[in-house]
Order: sequence, then C-alpha cells, then structure tokens
Amino acid sequence: MEYLRGLFFKSDEFSPVELFQRLEDFYWRWCDGEFIDAEGTTLPQTKMRELKEQLPERKTYLGQRQVDVYAGLNIMILLLELHRYGQSQKDLTEDIKQQLTFYPCGQQKKDDGFPEDRTLLLRMIGYSNCIGVDGFRNTVGSFLEGANLEGAYLVRANLEGANLYGAYLYGANLYGANLYGANLYGANLEGANLYGANLYGANLEGAYLYGAYLVRANLIQAENLTPSQIKSTCYWEQAFYKGNWDNEKRISIVDKKANKEYREQLKQDKASDPKKAVDCSWWGK
Repeated sequence: MEYLRGLFFKSDEFSPVELFQRLEDFYWRWCDGEFIDAEGTTLPQTKMRELKEQLPERKTYLGQRQVDVYAGLNIMILLLELHRYGQSQKDLTEDIKQQLTFYPCGQQKKDDGFPEDRTLLLRMIGYSNCIGVDGFRNTVGSFLEGANLEGAYLVRANLEGANLYGAYLYGANLYGANLYGANLYGANLEGANLYGANLYGANLEGAYLYGAYLVRANLIQAENLTPSQIKSTCYWEQAFYKGNWDNEKRISIVDKKANKEYREQLKQDKASDPKKAVDCSWWGK
C-alpha cells in the first residue's frame, strides 16, 4: 500500500477524481456480484488462471470466490485511501473533496438521512469470510481511518483491532459488534447503538459519544475514556467498566462489585455532569 500511495499521490499524472470514479464503479459492481455471477468466462476465473500460470510452483491456489473477494477488498482499500487523501488535502476545493468522499453503504438519503443500503458493508464483511473468518478485519481493518460509516448497519460485525481513528460513525448500529482493542481516537459515535458492543481495551480518546446507547456495552479497560464522555451517553449506568479478560475463553469477566462502585463514583462526580441534559428520547423507554 505504501508503494501505491507513492505511485498515485506523487505522480504528476495523478488524477484523483478520475481514479476514484473508476474504482467506485468497480466497487458497486463488485457489491452487486456482477463479476462472480457473470455468464461464461468471469473476471475471477481469468485472474485465477493467470495466477496459476504465473505461480506454477504453488501447491494451492485461490478459487474464484477468493479472487473475487480479494479484488473487491483491495478496491475498497484504495477508495478509503483516496477518501482520506481528499479529506486531508488543504489545497483541494470543497467540490473536489466531495467527489472524493467514499460512502461504503451509499450516500445518505434525503428523507431519513440513512445510507442507501445500510446493510451493504455488513454483507460484504460476511462475504469476506470466504477467505477466512476474519477476512475483512485482517485485510481492511487497518485502513478504516476517517471512514464515513454514518448510519451503517454493523450488527455483530467483527472489527477487533480495527483502526477507526477519526471515523464517522454517527447513528451507526453497532449492536453486539466486536470492537475489542479498536482505535476509535477522535471517532464520532454520536447516536450510535452500542448495545452489548465489546469495546474492551479500545482507545476512545477524544471520541464523541453524545447520545450513544450504552446498555450492556463492554467498556472494561477502555483507554482514555473520561467520566465526561461516559455521562454524555444514554443509559451509561447499564454499561460495564470493571473486570478482566479471559484469554482462553475470549470473554470478559465483569467484576460486579468494582463495577457497581465505579458507577456510584461516576454519579457522585458532579464535575463530569453534562452542562445540558442528554436527550435520550430517540432510544425510547
């Protein structure tokens, strides 16, 4: 990826918008299954045969689905990199930045503000299991910095250790998602559904958590999480903050006594109370 960054971003012939448009077109077609489902000779078939010819000494080869998955995930990575490039370049116009904005689930609809297809990314994560249970996390997880995942439906998604530095997760549904050890520095999680989400050891420094739903969220050993951040959320009293991690069983062990004491400590800490009451009406009763 470093080689590609240098190739794209330092070349005099680099045209970010044109490249982005071509890659985005491929991405949507890949998501629709166009290449793997095509009649006759498919693109994954062709690439699979080319790999066999180029690497005759290999004992095992990628199948059509694996080739298709890796192709799509690598295109996604390039789009994420172009998105980050566009948002970080101060000399680009707002129009160019907008053209370089990547929406993995489609742009937000005007009627309800949700993406065109909230479940799209989750389905692609599931499809990526063809290359291994953690296929998406291992391939794309470190490239999600600054990703626009507003309103994305990521229920029980495995994003363990993902780099979500500065990611925009406003209104995302992360019910039961695995964010163990994820880097959420500066991420926007306003109004996100974190019910039962595993945030054990996640870095939440500077993360914006206003109105996030914290019932049964696992925040044990969460790094750089302040009382003010906690109390800007909804139902923070029902989250877990104290306990340990069982490496063998890969589960958290809640220390009920310490957890209760910490909740009481938070309640008594009036200095961390939000200046204005947090509106949790959108979560119902």
